[in-house]
Amino acid sequence: MVEIPDYITTELGTDNLPEFVPADTGGVNLPEPVVKSIIPIVVDRYPINVDGTSFSASRDRLYLMSTTGDKCVEKFVSSLIVVVAEARDSASSSWGKVVRFYDRDGMKKELYLRNSDIATNGRAIIKILVDEGLQVSTDSRMIDALQHYLNMAPPLEKEMATCTDRIGWHGEIYLLPDNSVIGNAGTRVVYTGAPIGNHHATKGTLPQWKDNVAAICRGNTMLIFAICISLAAVLLRLLKVESGGYHIFGESSTGKSTTLYVGASVHSEPNEFMGTWRSTSNGVEARAKQCNDSLMINDELHQSTAKEAGGISYLIMNDKGKQRANVLGGARDVNGWRLNCLSSGEVAYAAFIQEGGKNSRAGQEVRMVDISADMGAGLGVFENIHGAKDSHTFAEQIKKACLNYYGTPIRAFLDELVGNIDQLEPFFVDMKDNFFNDYVPVESSGQVKRVATKFAVAALAGELATEMDITGWDEGEAYEAVGSCFTRWLANRGTTGQQEAEKAVDQVKNFLLRHGMSRFIPVDKTSNNHFEMFFSDRQYVNMAGYRYTNADHNFEFIVSPDVFKNEMCAGLNFQYVTQTLVERSYIEVDSMDKPQVQLRMPGMPQARYYHFKSTIFDTEDEFIAKEPETAE
Repeated sequence: MVEIPDYITTELGTDNLPEFVPADTGGVNLPEPVVKSIIPIVVDRYPINVDGTSFSASRDRLYLMSTTGDKCVEKFVSSLIVVVAEARDSASSSWGKVVRFYDRDGMKKELYLRNSDIATNGRAIIKILVDEGLQVSTDSRMIDALQHYLNMAPPLEKEMATCTDRIGWHGEIYLLPDNSVIGNAGTRVVYTGAPIGNHHATKGTLPQWKDNVAAICRGNTMLIFAICISLAAVLLRLLKVESGGYHIFGESSTGKSTTLYVGASVHSEPNEFMGTWRSTSNGVEARAKQCNDSLMINDELHQSTAKEAGGISYLIMNDKGKQRANVLGGARDVNGWRLNCLSSGEVAYAAFIQEGGKNSRAGQEVRMVDISADMGAGLGVFENIHGAKDSHTFAEQIKKACLNYYGTPIRAFLDELVGNIDQLEPFFVDMKDNFFNDYVPVESSGQVKRVATKFAVAALAGELATEMDITGWDEGEAYEAVGSCFTRWLANRGTTGQQEAEKAVDQVKNFLLRHGMSRFIPVDKTSNNHFEMFFSDRQYVNMAGYRYTNADHNFEFIVSPDVFKNEMCAGLNFQYVTQTLVERSYIEVDSMDKPQVQLRMPGMPQARYYHFKSTIFDTEDEFIAKEPETAE
């Protein structure tokens, strides 16, 4: 018998070769090359029978064997490629094969090929393999032979593999785009989604990243925060917390992009990993899916438009994409993900939306929270430049370090995490309780608490990484940095209440301030619900209602229902606005607690109006009547 070459036993394994039986040479020491009748064999060939078709493998090539008369001829098909395993998804669909080969650089490639594509679209499959570095004959008959080989060759592994188009968590294992698995999978899990490139590449060692990146982040709140957010991305699904978005805004050259570099270095090579806001919704959806259970980075908000940015944030933070139809007219599976998104821009996200003429809704602002890049030390995002000449030099030092050492922290974090997933939930409960006690005001609304929960996950991630000796930071250092960023976000937000309510009141109040003197006719109040015309020779165009001076010399306003609904509440839910105004006693209610009251205005029959009290104006912009008592 011919001895099985080392490359066969190493690459294929001797326990999984039921169809790959070496031919008997009769003890003859055959020279190379040899053409032998009936069952050809040479000393470095390994016969493979595929559904009646004879192939043979050398150390690096696949041949088709055919007979011509009493002689057998071998023809080159391709570089050596083997079918490793059959695979299907968790619903027993999308059947296919996992194939393995080495490209001309010696890099091992493992690809998933759908059976349907192999059987019906062989040329397209061959093109994919060639693009990945497989050498293939240009002879159309050999290409057909390779298609047949891929379609019918038995797999080397008897156990079925599971295929998925989603990286990230699958139970208690974490799948990376290169098909490496962190954790004990039990069975092979294969990534079948779109190629991601070097999305989780590594360079250098963890100690080198810790000494050259994490170490110089110390004393810099925003840099530590970026690392915590990056690590926290892999915890969200495990803790059942929704995706989070964090937008760092400030003037040009303040270190915003450097902060994103630091966050990216946790996962991969920053230039490959970082994206921009300049993308279509379909492009963003595809990238979000590729960033599942990971970090997504969108740099340079100004490259988008207000309309696009608003839609993108909702799409990303909604954790799922659009519903689409399949070829049969039914519903395709919806793309889903869970991620953290780091963003940057020269203006706040909410301000950018408003500059584009759009209303920034509270839902958008709690999905993409604004954090100022100015840390108040005159160094932009930096507070401690560790002896560097200036902040610019320090930023370049950090970027260089991030490009030399990356990708190892997240793998080390996951390695430690997979063996202790059952302990994660109690750790988070304690961390969240402490974070809320230290940083979240008691009167905070549900929106504030929702954001605080995401910050608490980031604090937990940073502290766990410190305990795992990944960062080299002191205990509590990550917790304080995350807490500081939350406090700054809350201060920038301006309220601990529901943002929708604050926006509603602001919009109504601003309408009265803007049009109070030009579109509201002055009147005198003669009784509870009767008013007389105040003398004025001024013409009022596009009248919105009436105003009068109360006993405290402050203006109160009478507004028609049509103006209130269509102008004052434009872009808002007017019923919610009305409810908010009633709850805060900014408008009068009638005896039945209805928000419109019956009033008789000059020259008009009795009708229902919205009656705004002067209390809607706070002390800073209180609208005090200063008109002459007799004329305007």
